[in-house]
Amino acid sequence: MTEYNFLEEFSENLKDMMKQQNMDTNDLAHKTGLSNMSINRYLNAKHMPSAKSIVNLSIVLDCEIDDLIPVYNIITD
Repeated sequence: MTEYNFLEEFSENLKDMMKQQNMDTNDLAHKTGLSNMSINRYLNAKHMPSAKSIVNLSIVLDCEIDDLIPVYNIITD
């Protein structure tokens, strides 16, 4: 069974949304009020943002929260 890495997927989703909005780390930090250090931690899969930060990120990136939060199915036998 492959281990699911929530932080890695969140990081990839965040990078994709930033690319779609043509934003770099500085832009996103400035527009969300988060520090560059926080944004870099999210992008490097070192830290998961708070619920409030996720909402702010989705507003600034003009996306749904579901576009940022990894969704996966749990399969049971």
